[in-house]
Amino acid sequence: MPLVQSPSTTHMVSVLCRTVFLASLLGFLCCPALFGQTNEIPLGLPEGVKPLQNWKSEEIGAWVKGNQVFLTLPRVSKDAVLRVPRFVGLVKDVRWLSGTDEKLTLQPEPMNWSIRLSSIPKELKKGEPATIVVELDGTPVVFDEKAVRKPDDKGMIQLQAREAIVVGENIRYEPQPHKNTVGYWSNEKDYMEWKFVVPKTGEYEIDILQGCGKGHGNSAVVIETQMQKLEMTVQDTGHFQNFIWRNLGTVNLKASENETITIKCTKKIAGAVMDVRSLRIAPKGSERSFEGEFADPAAIPPVM
Repeated sequence: MPLVQSPSTTHMVSVLCRTVFLASLLGFLCCPALFGQTNEIPLGLPEGVKPLQNWKSEEIGAWVKGNQVFLTLPRVSKDAVLRVPRFVGLVKDVRWLSGTDEKLTLQPEPMNWSIRLSSIPKELKKGEPATIVVELDGTPVVFDEKAVRKPDDKGMIQLQAREAIVVGENIRYEPQPHKNTVGYWSNEKDYMEWKFVVPKTGEYEIDILQGCGKGHGNSAVVIETQMQKLEMTVQDTGHFQNFIWRNLGTVNLKASENETITIKCTKKIAGAVMDVRSLRIAPKGSERSFEGEFADPAAIPPVM
């Protein structure tokens, strides 16, 4: 007997087929590979570029070679603001790959970085995307707040500003080479933290590399980890990029694969709390350098 479909069955099959087709079409149109990152290298990029790992933008492509990131844009307009994820590192240069020799300016924000398109390429070869080159001081890595910092072979944990998790309205990592700091700490409710590994249970000393502009000193700050607190009074160094090492004291830490340390302000005295370039957790008695890093050594106030 031949199979005969009733009108209702035929209608249901038709609806089902259309639904499957539309779902497939929607998935195709929304596929990030069409508008952002793909494994197909765009025209005009240098030989040897590779897709940047952990890049999440669906519109902007990101490719890496050496210490450079190549951001390919689907469209550009003058004075538009391009927002990209934060990288772990110093920004040495931002420019167009071709079409103009004018430099671009990068502005760090708390959660991402902004690049204002103050100029746009005049001419591009057919099929080539407009491409911005961001040059860093090392291999490009997209910032990951879940990353856990590990100790060196001496058991010392170096927590750099570029690795800090910033929480709040204004505080941010500033990647300009002359800054390289967590700064913009104008809201005393903002704070910074790091995740790190404690290699073994024991006593550890905590050091901070801090800077503070003239007239902005004496804010009260607390460093906390494993329910232990160390208090400090910010020292005026005459310039926010005059950094001095200070030993804050000793804590007893238990071995841990994922610990957190925070720096918070309990009382802000002037316009900004301080700048922080590094925090160091060292086994008690470890040999280490306390040499400062100064933008303007002559501005450092005399020790009273």
